[in-house]
Amino acid sequence: MSLPEPLLAAINGKWYTPGDSDISVSGLISPPRLRVLTDKHKPEEDPLDMIWRVLGSATHAMVERAAEGLDGWLMEERLYTHVGGWDVGGQIDWYNVQRKELWDLKVTSAWSVLKGEPKPEWVAQTNCYAQLLRENGHDPACISVACILRDWTKSKAADSDTYPQQQVVTLDIPVWSSRQCCDYMGERVALHQQAQQAADNGDPLPRCTDAEMWTRPGKTAAMKKGRKRAMKLFDTQAEAVNWRTRQTDASEIYLEDRPAVYPRCGTGKGDGYCAVYEWCNQAKGRAK
Repeated sequence: MSLPEPLLAAINGKWYTPGDSDISVSGLISPPRLRVLTDKHKPEEDPLDMIWRVLGSATHAMVERAAEGLDGWLMEERLYTHVGGWDVGGQIDWYNVQRKELWDLKVTSAWSVLKGEPKPEWVAQTNCYAQLLRENGHDPACISVACILRDWTKSKAADSDTYPQQQVVTLDIPVWSSRQCCDYMGERVALHQQAQQAADNGDPLPRCTDAEMWTRPGKTAAMKKGRKRAMKLFDTQAEAVNWRTRQTDASEIYLEDRPAVYPRCGTGKGDGYCAVYEWCNQAKGRAK
């Protein structure tokens, strides 16, 4: 698809930089393997895959501009601290000094908030921001995330009570203690330093965890002849075998192994969300 040059310029613009730091908070919570491979290969992304990022940056800029002159708010403030020999930097979205409220803005999908609770990475990210505030003379008492749901539709809200009922959803974030934050940030810095050292020495990189790959574990499906959908899914084949032996129509039931799925990695066919799949022997080795 041919995109107009002004739009391409916006998509390819550098709307965020880590500032004068060795690693940003966003980099800190990301998989060390992913960060090292990205720094090394600097993959080019399809502009069409970056549209949502542009919308997020534009929304942040709009709110920052609209909030100019509001008393008691720190807006898009960049802060730093020193952890394990590295300078860690992060840019908070909004902080109300009087109420000690830290807010983070997300432009995300409705699916992200269906459970009514924040993603684990949002909890880690915002608590790192809270620690940056503490290290710079503030004392945040509460943390919240304001989620603008980019794909929200009124018809789905009307049809389902479990679907978000408004296009903007706010979620409270559990506040970690300063000690918890320091421990977490120290552990993450150490992991990234180890990954960087491995890359510099030509050693194998640390593998991404199941959580980092958004892994959906493999299942054993109980299938019935003549039906396309599974009758039941089991975590193990032993559970499936035990269940089948108790069924009156066991002779018509067969078991089908469904392998684990790694949505972040994908299969190398443009179906994943990792820009360094091409250079990742962990993901490519699994696909063989």
